[in-house]
Amino acid sequence: MKAKKSNKISPSGKPAAEKPAAAFVLSLIAGILILVSGIVLIILGSFLSRRIGRIMIAETSYITLAGIAYPIAGLKIVLGILVMIGAVVLFKSRSLRTAWSLIVLIFSIIAMIVSIFPPCPIGLIGAILGILGGALALSWKAAKG
Repeated sequence: MKAKKSNKISPSGKPAAEKPAAAFVLSLIAGILILVSGIVLIILGSFLSRRIGRIMIAETSYITLAGIAYPIAGLKIVLGILVMIGAVVLFKSRSLRTAWSLIVLIFSIIAMIVSIFPPCPIGLIGAILGILGGALALSWKAAKG
């Protein structure tokens, strides 16, 4: 038995997409990049804290670079995982697409803020792609027919 081909046409004259594939791909790549930036930050934080040691923040207070890097890296890892989950859910579920598009958008904005310090180009690129993917998913309309 042959599968039915979709004959739906978009206003531009091209065959209409059934799912927001571009938004899915951008959001998934964004989640992966945000996750990788968190892992890289853990590695760099542990390496630099062994090399540099402590930083004096007041006359009697010290903080290690690992003490700064690990919480930020953990947040990036969580944000990356949530953006990837959001990408999959917005692609699979038509009824939850809007909610998960917003989740991808919001978590990508948070990832952008977190990626500013310490500066991480991988995280910033991932956050920008996540913002684009979330916005594309929000603006995507299913073919009518």
